[in-house]
Amino acid sequence: FKTAYMKRLESFKSFDLLLAISESTRQDAIQILGFSPDRVINLSGAASSIFKKVEYSQEEVDSLYSRLKLTRPFVFYAGNAEFHKNMDGFLRAFARLSPEIKSNHQIVFTHVGDPTLFRSKIRSLNLPEDAVVTTGHISDAEMVLLYNHCKLFVFPSLYEGFGLPILEAMACGAPVIASNNSSIPEVIGREDAMFNASDEESMA
Repeated sequence: FKTAYMKRLESFKSFDLLLAISESTRQDAIQILGFSPDRVINLSGAASSIFKKVEYSQEEVDSLYSRLKLTRPFVFYAGNAEFHKNMDGFLRAFARLSPEIKSNHQIVFTHVGDPTLFRSKIRSLNLPEDAVVTTGHISDAEMVLLYNHCKLFVFPSLYEGFGLPILEAMACGAPVIASNNSSIPEVIGREDAMFNASDEESMA
């Protein structure tokens, strides 16, 4: 994987112009890969128009909640389970919250990697089994409903090239808090809505 990745980076040198998804990524190309600033342009990114505020019938909401076993207000995270997504840090931060907050809320993850390992982490933090709901693959329409109905969307990444789920969640009217590193401040644009992703107390 490393060999293929380095080969791809080397191939970038043959291009006349690079298009970056954020100013943070543009600066990485300039400072780490040594590209001339005039050869890298920040285009930024945008969420699909399907991500918006939607009025759902109670039947639509109840149907998805029943399938996912959602029984309480929930904190939502959408993304994969790779290391830089910092899901373990998110769980440890949640475990630091007061018993009242923990007992009255669930966390919803879309992907968790190895389910057995993930459940053992939940038990090691003394969280009840139903505290964390895993959706697995869901449709875009279901994602929009979850964005619209979450009590809070959290994006705890250690590093991001852009952070598209933040933009999707905000487009759906969700309150969002996120890490204060890499490209994320460009997307979220509010210092009071960001935390240090390497500090569980800050995240909590």
